[in-house]
Amino acid sequence: MGHQFEYLRELQMISHRKHYLLAVLSAVLLLSSPAPAQTNPRDTLRLDRAQFKATHNSYLLKHTPQQQIDDFDVWEIELDFGMVEDSRDFLVGHDDPDPKHGLKTLGDWVRNAASAAGLKKHPLILKLEAKTTGRCASSRFLTFTCVENWPADWQLRLVDSLEIWLGAENWITYRKFSGHLQSHWPTVAELAGKFIVTLQDSNEDLDIDKSSTFFFRREIPGLQSAWPPIKDADDFRTALESGTNRLTMDEAYTAVGSGRPLSE
Repeated sequence: MGHQFEYLRELQMISHRKHYLLAVLSAVLLLSSPAPAQTNPRDTLRLDRAQFKATHNSYLLKHTPQQQIDDFDVWEIELDFGMVEDSRDFLVGHDDPDPKHGLKTLGDWVRNAASAAGLKKHPLILKLEAKTTGRCASSRFLTFTCVENWPADWQLRLVDSLEIWLGAENWITYRKFSGHLQSHWPTVAELAGKFIVTLQDSNEDLDIDKSSTFFFRREIPGLQSAWPPIKDADDFRTALESGTNRLTMDEAYTAVGSGRPLSE
C-alpha cells in the first residue's frame, strides 16, 4: 500500500513539473515573439481618400526630395525642367539650370526622390513641368532655350528615361490607371513604392503630346488640387513638420505665424 502511495505521489510531482515547464516555455515563446506590426489607418485608405503633404518647386527648398519624403512625410514633389543649347540633358530649374545638393539633371533629382525609404510605405506623385517657352535667340547665358530648339523626340526620350529611373513596373501610367485599374485607385499600402507622374508645359500645354498615355495631365483624377503647396522649407518648416497635409499658402503662414502645428 505504501509503495502504491509513493508511486502516485511521484506521478503527481511529474505532472506538476510538466505543467510548470509548459508554463515557462509558453512565457518564453510569448516574450520572444515579435510584437504585432502596427498599421497606420491611412494605409488602408484608397489613394483618392488619403491626405498628404505636397511641395511645389521642390528643387528650391533646402532639402533634397529624399529628405522631404523621409524627414517631412511629403508624398508629392514638383520639378521644372528645360534644355540649354548644345545639350541633350533635361536640366532642373525655373528659367535656367539651378543645381543644388549635387543634383543637376532631371535624372539626378528623380533618382534622389526614388531612393527615399518612405516610399516603402506609400507612393510618390511626381509633377513635372517642361519649361518650353525659354529664349529662342542664341544667348551666351545658360538660360533655357525654347522648345523649337529641343530634340523633336524629347517627350519619347523623357518616357524612356523615366522607365529607367523609376522602373517601368513601378510607374502607374495613365494607361495602367484607365485600363488595368479601371480608373479606381488602390489603397495607399497597395501603391507603396509606385510612382504617378503628371506632365505639363509652360505654354498652356501646347507643346506636349496630349495623346500620350504615359502621363496624367496636370491634375490626377480623384485627387484634390495641391495648389498652392508648401514652397519654402525655411519659412514653412513648422508647417512641414506638422501633421497637416496639403497646406495652402495661407494655412502655412498661419501655422508658422502662430508657432503651432495645424491639426489634421
